[in-house]
Amino acid sequence: MSYHSQHGQDQFIHERFFQNHRSGTFIEFGALDGVIDSNTLFFERELGWNGILIEPNPVAFARLVKNRPNAIKENVALSDCHGRMPFVQIIGGFLGWSGIAADIEPQHRERIQGHLPQESVHEIEVEVRDLAWLLDRHPLDQVDFMSIDTEGTEAKIMRAFPWERVRVSVFCIENNFDNYAIDDLMNDRGYAKVARLGTDDIFCLHELAQA
Repeated sequence: MSYHSQHGQDQFIHERFFQNHRSGTFIEFGALDGVIDSNTLFFERELGWNGILIEPNPVAFARLVKNRPNAIKENVALSDCHGRMPFVQIIGGFLGWSGIAADIEPQHRERIQGHLPQESVHEIEVEVRDLAWLLDRHPLDQVDFMSIDTEGTEAKIMRAFPWERVRVSVFCIENNFDNYAIDDLMNDRGYAKVARLGTDDIFCLHELAQA
């Protein structure tokens, strides 16, 4: 079996929760090209899962379309609102550093300015939607695994999460700078944090944590 996540997230989640789970469902926000550091590719290729991939960067999305033909794909950014917004687009080897301009955290902006050549950083406009919009387009009431890596909008997404519409078993949420508000929100919603891998926090329903 071949895992793809940057810090072993897919292997941990597979071995802890889904060893014999075939035909599951995933949603991945910030899917990049669908292969590099993908948290969901293993589940699609090895276990036959189906799912939805969200990627706002047009350069990455073009590769995603080619690399993941079997998944549903949407070329939008996810947040807690609708409209068009300025987006910092990274071209080159750091596609994953791209994000909605207004939500990029100061530490991350300093990292971009300090490490990347100016010609690889562009500001464009992208479509922004919330999770309720996605569920209107692709109705789901049960998701086995949801991965959220959106370079700054993770907390907004979780605060606006339509909990009454969809039940998610396991979350992988990027939390670059230890935003404890996400921990508190997830605990209030019945989730336990079971691991921190790299900069990602893994949450599962309390009943799964106790299994």
